[in-house]
Amino acid sequence: MDKERPLSTGRRRLGLRVRLERVRRSWSQEVLAELAGLHRNYIGHVERGELNIGFDNLTRLAEALEMSVGQLLDEHNSRLGLRADMPTENA
Repeated sequence: MDKERPLSTGRRRLGLRVRLERVRRSWSQEVLAELAGLHRNYIGHVERGELNIGFDNLTRLAEALEMSVGQLLDEHNSRLGLRADMPTENA
């Protein structure tokens, strides 16, 4: 019995973040794929949270979006307009 595994919440959130950043720039999946050196179908799979993306490809996407990997993964702070290098109240 080969059951389909549910999508990882982390992969879905990353995919939504990639899509948000791509759309903010008014880029198609093809444009992002070309800038990142990846196939456009791969971008679609990432945006839908269907792939467990490797670090090398995550780095390529972040660089194409002119972000660090940390910024790309840091969804909560980015929504608040904060950066990873900013001090927090508890720091």
